[in-house]
Amino acid sequence: MVLHSQKQGAHGKATYSFQREHRRENVKDRCHKIAKSIVSVAKANGWGIVLEDLKGIRDRIHYGRKMNRRLHAIPFRKIQSYIK
Repeated sequence: MVLHSQKQGAHGKATYSFQREHRRENVKDRCHKIAKSIVSVAKANGWGIVLEDLKGIRDRIHYGRKMNRRLHAIPFRKIQSYIK
């Protein structure tokens, strides 16, 4: 079995590591922006924010392969922690 990083050549692992870090920072940035917009809308309208228990949310919902992939990619806990 040949690993993906072995096919990349001399700089494969470094490139893969850079891409992974870039993807992680991109997700973090998006979550922060989403949480910030939720809080700003709530403040502007004088609303409170109620967060429910999100345990098992991925187990309860089955929409099909493509939608499940999109749903399971959402870092609910990270967004919840940014809102708090």
